[in-house]
Amino acid sequence: MWTEMGQIVTRASNDPGVRVIVLSSTTDKTFTGGLDLTDGGALSDPRYSDPARKAFALHEHVIDFQNAISTLANCRPPVIAALHGAALGLAIDIASACDIRLAAENSSFGIVEINVGLAADIGTLQRFPKIVGNDSIARELALTGRKFGAAEAKEMGFVSRVVKGGRGEVVASALEMAKLIAEKSPVAAVSTKHLMNHARDHTVRDGLEYTAAWNM
Repeated sequence: MWTEMGQIVTRASNDPGVRVIVLSSTTDKTFTGGLDLTDGGALSDPRYSDPARKAFALHEHVIDFQNAISTLANCRPPVIAALHGAALGLAIDIASACDIRLAAENSSFGIVEINVGLAADIGTLQRFPKIVGNDSIARELALTGRKFGAAEAKEMGFVSRVVKGGRGEVVASALEMAKLIAEKSPVAAVSTKHLMNHARDHTVRDGLEYTAAWNM
């Protein structure tokens, strides 16, 4: 799924007719429950019998996975995540790579990788702390693996809006927001996303100088 998602987002990014992307689940109960723990991936590939080759294969697998999810952050049009139901593990990686996050009131979130003996490795530990701006709560959630609801997600700044209802209502709200953004200049929208991504990872001075050059 994540491979196909990366391909689709890349295709949409290169389509000048796409001004906004809304990312949602197709099922009513969950956004995503996260990784398929029965899929060993590179670790179960019989071609890699010794630890060194298995480690190289796993490294390549994780990098490919990271790159696929990062297409959401790197694509030109802004991406709105419409979250609902269970949004656990990989859901946080995916949502953190989006530009705007809306949550249905029935949403349940969790950085749960630690509960299965993993450190989240697809972007949560890098993006989530910068989004919420609270290092303590980010570390608490990542180290305890506890779940949190839509209200707490809104309070900490992970989502910008909590929508009453479930999947249908939050998707409708996301589409309304997408329509509003799509009415703006696509050059301005693409530039705004690009410059805000740059500002997140650079100093204010660097951001100002880059913005002057970009807008020129």
